[in-house]
Amino acid sequence: MSNGTKKNYPLKYKKQIRTFLILLAVSFLLNIWLFTQSISYKSALADLTEKYEEAKIQAQNSQADAESSAKIKSLESEIQRLKLQNEDLENNAAKNKKSSAFELSEEYGDFVITVDGVNVRKSPGLSGKVVDQFNKGYVFTAYDSSKINGTTWYGFYLNNEDTEYSWVSSALVKPFEP
Repeated sequence: MSNGTKKNYPLKYKKQIRTFLILLAVSFLLNIWLFTQSISYKSALADLTEKYEEAKIQAQNSQADAESSAKIKSLESEIQRLKLQNEDLENNAAKNKKSSAFELSEEYGDFVITVDGVNVRKSPGLSGKVVDQFNKGYVFTAYDSSKINGTTWYGFYLNNEDTEYSWVSSALVKPFEP
Protein backbone atom coordinates (compact mmCIF):
# COMPACT_ATOMS: atom_id res chain seq x y z
CA MET A 1 0.00 0.00 0.00
CA SER A 2 3.03 2.25 -0.14
CA ASN A 3 2.21 3.44 -3.65
CA GLY A 4 -1.08 4.97 -2.48
CA THR A 5 -3.38 2.47 -4.22
CA LYS A 6 -6.28 1.04 -2.32
CA LYS A 7 -6.31 -2.74 -2.08
CA ASN A 8 -9.58 -4.43 -2.98
CA TYR A 9 -9.78 -7.24 -0.45
CA PRO A 10 -12.26 -10.08 -0.91
CA LEU A 11 -15.46 -9.94 1.13
CA LYS A 12 -14.28 -12.81 3.35
CA TYR A 13 -11.31 -10.71 4.47
CA LYS A 14 -13.57 -7.80 5.44
CA LYS A 15 -15.85 -10.07 7.47
CA GLN A 16 -12.91 -11.52 9.37
CA ILE A 17 -11.49 -8.08 10.15
CA ARG A 18 -14.92 -6.94 11.33
CA THR A 19 -15.24 -10.06 13.50
CA PHE A 20 -11.76 -9.55 14.91
CA LEU A 21 -12.51 -5.91 15.77
CA ILE A 22 -15.81 -6.86 17.41
CA LEU A 23 -14.08 -9.55 19.50
CA LEU A 24 -11.36 -7.10 20.44
CA ALA A 25 -13.92 -4.48 21.51
CA VAL A 26 -15.92 -7.05 23.51
CA SER A 27 -12.74 -8.24 25.19
CA PHE A 28 -11.75 -4.66 26.02
CA LEU A 29 -15.19 -3.87 27.49
CA LEU A 30 -15.20 -7.11 29.48
CA ASN A 31 -11.78 -6.30 30.93
CA ILE A 32 -12.98 -2.82 31.92
CA TRP A 33 -16.06 -4.31 33.59
CA LEU A 34 -13.97 -6.92 35.44
CA PHE A 35 -11.54 -4.21 36.56
CA THR A 36 -14.33 -1.99 37.94
CA GLN A 37 -15.94 -4.98 39.67
CA SER A 38 -12.61 -5.89 41.23
CA ILE A 39 -12.15 -2.33 42.53
CA SER A 40 -15.70 -2.34 43.88
CA TYR A 41 -15.17 -5.63 45.71
CA LYS A 42 -11.81 -4.51 47.10
CA SER A 43 -13.40 -1.30 48.40
CA ALA A 44 -16.27 -3.21 50.00
CA LEU A 45 -13.80 -5.66 51.50
CA ALA A 46 -11.76 -2.82 53.00
CA ASP A 47 -14.92 -1.27 54.52
CA LEU A 48 -16.05 -4.59 55.97
CA THR A 49 -12.59 -5.33 57.34
CA GLU A 50 -12.61 -1.98 59.10
CA LYS A 51 -16.09 -2.65 60.58
CA TYR A 52 -14.95 -6.12 61.59
CA GLU A 53 -11.91 -4.76 63.44
CA GLU A 54 -14.10 -2.16 65.21
CA ALA A 55 -16.63 -4.81 66.24
CA LYS A 56 -13.85 -7.07 67.47
CA ILE A 57 -12.37 -4.27 69.62
CA GLN A 58 -15.82 -3.36 70.93
CA ALA A 59 -16.50 -7.00 71.81
CA GLN A 60 -13.20 -7.27 73.70
CA ASN A 61 -13.98 -4.08 75.65
CA SER A 62 -17.51 -5.14 76.60
CA GLN A 63 -17.22 -8.84 77.45
CA ALA A 64 -18.63 -9.97 74.08
CA ASP A 65 -22.41 -9.99 74.40
CA ALA A 66 -24.46 -12.15 72.01
CA GLU A 67 -25.23 -9.25 69.66
CA SER A 68 -21.55 -8.35 69.21
CA SER A 69 -20.61 -11.98 68.63
CA ALA A 70 -23.32 -12.33 65.98
CA LYS A 71 -22.17 -9.12 64.30
CA ILE A 72 -18.58 -10.37 64.23
CA LYS A 73 -19.62 -13.73 62.73
CA SER A 74 -21.74 -11.97 60.09
CA LEU A 75 -18.90 -9.66 59.13
CA GLU A 76 -16.43 -12.58 58.98
CA SER A 77 -18.67 -14.50 56.58
CA GLU A 78 -19.27 -11.39 54.42
CA ILE A 79 -15.52 -10.74 54.24
CA GLN A 80 -14.90 -14.35 53.21
CA ARG A 81 -17.62 -14.12 50.54
CA LEU A 82 -16.12 -10.93 49.10
CA LYS A 83 -12.62 -12.44 49.07
CA LEU A 84 -13.91 -15.45 47.12
CA GLN A 85 -15.81 -13.23 44.66
CA ASN A 86 -12.73 -11.09 44.11
CA GLU A 87 -10.60 -14.20 43.55
CA ASP A 88 -13.13 -15.44 40.96
CA LEU A 89 -13.07 -12.06 39.21
CA GLU A 90 -9.28 -12.05 39.06
CA ASN A 91 -9.25 -15.62 37.70
CA ASN A 92 -11.85 -14.73 35.06
CA ALA A 93 -9.88 -11.62 34.06
CA ALA A 94 -6.71 -13.71 33.67
CA LYS A 95 -8.56 -16.33 31.58
CA ASN A 96 -10.17 -13.62 29.45
CA LYS A 97 -6.84 -11.94 28.84
CA LYS A 98 -5.28 -15.23 27.74
CA SER A 99 -8.22 -16.49 25.71
CA SER A 100 -9.19 -13.45 23.69
CA ALA A 101 -6.54 -11.10 22.50
CA PHE A 102 -3.59 -13.42 23.03
CA GLU A 103 -5.05 -16.31 21.07
CA LEU A 104 -6.17 -14.08 18.26
CA SER A 105 -2.73 -12.52 17.95
CA GLU A 106 -1.15 -15.99 17.83
CA GLU A 107 -3.44 -17.24 15.06
CA TYR A 108 -4.05 -14.15 12.94
CA GLY A 109 -1.95 -11.21 11.89
CA ASP A 110 1.31 -10.52 10.11
CA PHE A 111 4.00 -13.18 9.89
CA VAL A 112 7.43 -13.36 8.26
CA ILE A 113 9.03 -16.39 6.57
CA THR A 114 12.15 -17.48 8.50
CA VAL A 115 13.89 -19.75 5.93
CA ASP A 116 14.42 -19.86 2.16
CA GLY A 117 12.36 -22.10 -0.14
CA VAL A 118 9.17 -22.39 1.94
CA ASN A 119 6.40 -24.23 0.09
CA VAL A 120 3.02 -22.51 -0.02
CA ARG A 121 0.20 -25.05 -0.34
CA LYS A 122 -3.36 -25.13 -1.66
CA SER A 123 -4.60 -26.77 1.55
CA PRO A 124 -3.19 -27.05 5.08
CA GLY A 125 -0.86 -29.98 5.71
CA LEU A 126 1.99 -31.60 3.86
CA SER A 127 -0.44 -33.34 1.49
CA GLY A 128 -1.62 -29.98 0.07
CA LYS A 129 -0.49 -29.22 -3.48
CA VAL A 130 2.43 -26.74 -3.66
CA VAL A 131 1.27 -23.54 -5.40
CA ASP A 132 4.21 -21.21 -4.74
CA GLN A 133 7.48 -20.83 -2.84
CA PHE A 134 8.63 -18.00 -0.58
CA ASN A 135 12.06 -17.01 0.69
CA LYS A 136 13.18 -15.74 4.07
CA GLY A 137 11.86 -12.27 4.86
CA TYR A 138 8.55 -12.50 2.95
CA VAL A 139 5.76 -10.96 5.06
CA PHE A 140 2.12 -12.09 4.80
CA THR A 141 -1.11 -11.61 6.74
CA ALA A 142 -2.80 -14.75 8.10
CA TYR A 143 -6.60 -14.69 8.17
CA ASP A 144 -7.20 -18.29 9.19
CA SER A 145 -5.44 -21.16 10.91
CA SER A 146 -5.83 -24.92 10.97
CA LYS A 147 -4.14 -27.56 13.09
CA ILE A 148 -2.99 -30.65 11.15
CA ASN A 149 -1.09 -33.43 12.97
CA GLY A 150 -0.10 -31.08 15.78
CA THR A 151 1.18 -28.32 13.46
CA THR A 152 -0.64 -25.03 12.96
CA TRP A 153 -1.00 -23.90 9.33
CA TYR A 154 -1.75 -20.28 8.48
CA GLY A 155 -4.18 -19.39 5.69
CA PHE A 156 -3.65 -16.23 3.66
CA TYR A 157 -4.38 -14.76 0.23
CA LEU A 158 -1.54 -14.91 -2.29
CA ASN A 159 -3.01 -11.88 -4.08
CA ASN A 160 -6.09 -9.63 -4.06
CA GLU A 161 -7.96 -11.72 -6.62
CA ASP A 162 -7.84 -14.93 -4.55
CA THR A 163 -11.02 -16.23 -2.97
CA GLU A 164 -9.37 -19.25 -1.32
CA TYR A 165 -6.52 -19.32 1.13
CA SER A 166 -3.01 -20.56 0.48
CA TRP A 167 -1.33 -22.23 3.44
CA VAL A 168 2.08 -22.22 5.14
CA SER A 169 3.32 -24.11 8.22
CA SER A 170 3.75 -22.16 11.46
CA ALA A 171 7.08 -23.97 11.96
CA LEU A 172 8.56 -21.86 9.14
CA VAL A 173 7.33 -18.43 10.22
CA LYS A 174 7.35 -16.07 13.17
CA PRO A 175 5.16 -13.07 14.08
CA PHE A 176 6.25 -10.00 12.11
CA GLU A 177 7.43 -7.05 14.17
CA PRO A 178 8.07 -3.93 12.08
